[in-house]
Amino acid sequence: MDRYVIMVDAGYLLRQSIEIISQRTSTARGDLTVTNPAGLIDLLLEKSKNTLCLSSKELLRIYWYDGVMATGLTGQQRSIMKLPDLHFRAGTVNKAGAQKGVDSLITTDLIELATNHAICDALLVTGDGDLAIAIEGSSQRHRRTVLKNIATCALRTRSLLSMENFSAHKPAH
Repeated sequence: MDRYVIMVDAGYLLRQSIEIISQRTSTARGDLTVTNPAGLIDLLLEKSKNTLCLSSKELLRIYWYDGVMATGLTGQQRSIMKLPDLHFRAGTVNKAGAQKGVDSLITTDLIELATNHAICDALLVTGDGDLAIAIEGSSQRHRRTVLKNIATCALRTRSLLSMENFSAHKPAH
């Protein structure tokens, strides 16, 4: 049976979700709480099946790429790590609060999975143009890779996330 993966740049997903919910720009990760991690993953699975027409294909796994601060994993990250069929891949968060190393992990994983014929399709949830080389590498190995924008899931996403902390934090400048 053909298999597929979903690769999620958590920094992008959460940043876009903040903008959708608050209708303004913020980059503070503390502004958003994933209140239903399993529901969020189910939504991503549903969207990937619809986007890629995957009814006859099997999920290999979901890769969740996220920056980890020097103080360690957050409670939210620990909750997400416990979900079935999910593989957490950790980048870092620098002193300025920027996620580092995630693009390299995504690129390496996508090209390795394509090269080893482990997948036939990949859904990449990111907004990072730096991943064009990963998509090109996957395509050269005759694997279909599709980019997904979180805005298409906006209405359903709202019920899975919370902005309760948003008023307590000002957007980073």
